[in-house]
Amino acid sequence: MLSFLFWNLNGNDSNDCAEAIRLRIGRMAKHFDVDIFIFAESRFEPKDAVELLCGMDVGKYRHSASECHRIQIFSRLSAEKLKPQHDSVDGRMTIRQIDMPPNKILIAAVHMPSQLRQDVQSISFYSTTMQNDIAAVEKSLDNYHTLVVGDMNMNPFDDGMIAAQAFHGVMTKRIAKTKKRVVSGVPYRFFFNPMWGFFGDRTRTPGTYFYSAGSSIEYFWQMFDQVLVRPELMDRLDDLRILDSDGEVSFLNHAGRPDRNTASDHLPILFRLRIEPSEVRK
Repeated sequence: MLSFLFWNLNGNDSNDCAEAIRLRIGRMAKHFDVDIFIFAESRFEPKDAVELLCGMDVGKYRHSASECHRIQIFSRLSAEKLKPQHDSVDGRMTIRQIDMPPNKILIAAVHMPSQLRQDVQSISFYSTTMQNDIAAVEKSLDNYHTLVVGDMNMNPFDDGMIAAQAFHGVMTKRIAKTKKRVVSGVPYRFFFNPMWGFFGDRTRTPGTYFYSAGSSIEYFWQMFDQVLVRPELMDRLDDLRILDSDGEVSFLNHAGRPDRNTASDHLPILFRLRIEPSEVRK
């Protein structure tokens, strides 16, 4: 298994819980055996994060540097196995190719604009640009074994997540297996979005972010942090979880909401791909 953990840290070094977050990341590295950490809104100095992770005695981590300042990636894979392919000019998306012969996996890590600064319609339009960039990289490499992970600042049902010209994420594998659909004469490839299945009380945590502004329409729990996979890769996705603890200490406060005083206002998501990484952890 190749394991990934995404977490929006909410500017981890600018508040009183910076040391708590460091401890939590260390615990997760050890408890969940994480190969690749992806952080948004991180103010870690890369060398400090590498020192923290390597100090957990679960492998040698490296910072995968890029021009994408909004996202940090730390990996136990050997450096030549995680190759940069594209960084957006605004720093909101970075695309890497993971070379694990015979597998080549594209991973797009994203951090969409916040709904505190833009309305969801504007964010939805922005997602079409990201999707176009992803599609261009896929075409140039002839590789559609792609996953997208990050803070979308949209729910799975918002236009930017479901529109054909945007991420085109669907809720079932049966639909995704058809691979694409034609709209106005143009074919658009699907992503499978498994985050649809995490809403409500049937799961341990009904979302990744909690917000209530007192307006007439409120969802309260949002599914902003998501992972999407192309049909070519979706059957390898395994053990997808929204984490409510670091393996020892809860991320939730007494009201059952993300505790921003001891962690972040977002909950992390963990997932694994059924690919054996042992040969590249060097």
